[in-house]
Amino acid sequence: MSSRALRPAPVRARSPARACVLLAALVAASPASGGGAAGAGLLLMDSGVRALGMGGAYASLAGDLSGGLQWNPAGLAFLRGNAFEAAYASMYQGMNQGWLSAGRGLGRFGGVGAGISYLEAGTLVATEADPAGGYSVTGTFKPSSRVVSGGWAWSASSEEGSLAAGAVGKWVEESIMERDAGAGAIDIGVMARRVFGMFSLGAAYQNIGSAHGLAGYRLPEQFRAGLGMERGRWSLGLDFVSPRDGETSLKTGLEVALNRALAVRAGFDSSLGEGLGKYSGIESGFSTGLGLAFGNYTFDYAFVSAGLLGAVHRFGLSARWGGGRPGAPPRFAEAVPAPAAASGGSPPSPAPEPEAAAGAGPPPAVRARARPAPGTLAPRPAAPRPVIASAVPAVPADERYAAADRLAGQGSFAAARGELDAVLRTLKAGDQGVCGYWLRVGRILHLQRRCAEAASHYQGAVNCAVLLGAPWPGLAEAWYGKGMCLLEDGDASGALSALDSGFAADPAPATRERLEAGADAARRRQR
Repeated sequence: MSSRALRPAPVRARSPARACVLLAALVAASPASGGGAAGAGLLLMDSGVRALGMGGAYASLAGDLSGGLQWNPAGLAFLRGNAFEAAYASMYQGMNQGWLSAGRGLGRFGGVGAGISYLEAGTLVATEADPAGGYSVTGTFKPSSRVVSGGWAWSASSEEGSLAAGAVGKWVEESIMERDAGAGAIDIGVMARRVFGMFSLGAAYQNIGSAHGLAGYRLPEQFRAGLGMERGRWSLGLDFVSPRDGETSLKTGLEVALNRALAVRAGFDSSLGEGLGKYSGIESGFSTGLGLAFGNYTFDYAFVSAGLLGAVHRFGLSARWGGGRPGAPPRFAEAVPAPAAASGGSPPSPAPEPEAAAGAGPPPAVRARARPAPGTLAPRPAAPRPVIASAVPAVPADERYAAADRLAGQGSFAAARGELDAVLRTLKAGDQGVCGYWLRVGRILHLQRRCAEAASHYQGAVNCAVLLGAPWPGLAEAWYGKGMCLLEDGDASGALSALDSGFAADPAPATRERLEAGADAARRRQR
């Protein structure tokens, strides 16, 4: 579409069909509608600020509210708790756009969302043919457009990842010179997340409507497919968008979480620069943005350059609260680093613990040296399985711990538990090695994706350290493990609280890096 198509043009008040075509031209922001007479250009104007800061490459990363309602309906399946988003854009040619939406995660039933988007094209001059020749001004008018949408998606979860499918229904209306036109449409989409642990795939067919379209002009149907990667602090996306009557465009984007509160983004959308390069240079289609997280709230900003058309400044505010419940089915944990043993190495370990005296006897009880404040301890996990004393050779505790870590890394969880139970039989009352036992059992359960049980054992390690009343090098690791379990179960707020406790436990540099990566992932989940 040329820039001329976005300029006000003479309009006859008696021609509602032509008025609707003008409005479509005024609001269409993509060349996708340039291959024929298509209406409802607002359907091509997405409002998600985070995604637009990443160049619109979001078909495979759309795990939030705006992503599910506007990029890929399958993304609604990954909502947790309650979500709210609002956005506003000051656009080129005097246009303004707004967006409000709300949604809720339904646990094993997926997620639902609804939203409304509007566009105001500013004040235009209405003219009418003059019998004496030419045109005469008859007044002014303000074209506008609205889209109401709502959808549902469901996902099948497994240890390897999640496959989701969803649909979003839409009703679009355009008003110009006191004449209205409306039409219905539907989006359908699928998404696979956590492929090989960090890759995502997504595809959606959008704006499927009746043959009559809007006031006789068909809707701008398009197919969108994308590949994404989320690894630690990095998120990358690559989308291909193919309109029914236009040329395929490429969108690519990147987000980097600098710390627990700040993320920066950049992207490129080839459709915004199409046909404008000779006027505007390479700036066309480039975007940048940032996100600021504070508590359950996130502020987003995006700057999108369309070259000769001008620039768009977008602002967004989102809120998330009421995360997943304990025992909920495992979901994709956004950019959460898995324990090292999942990739074949040894799990992260605290500093070596003191050797225990050899010998057999009943499992030692933990001797309290300092009584904690009331209400600070969670219920203790179930007691460990008893081990027959005569079967326990006199092997130092640290050697058995190393063997347990190696076996867990190989997937031999039962054998690893046997080594740990054997260690427990050799420990004296009050030995810090008991804390290490709870920590390592938690890791094994975590690797088995038994997150609720793992979190309970991590908390058992914390309880043990508090009861002993002496510094324990593995305390930060225990808080980290519990935080990751809570995050994988969808409780981002609880995860942040546990990770903050890990920061307060004076972690080693390697543990601090893991804590920071986990906190960044929890912040992103809250968005």
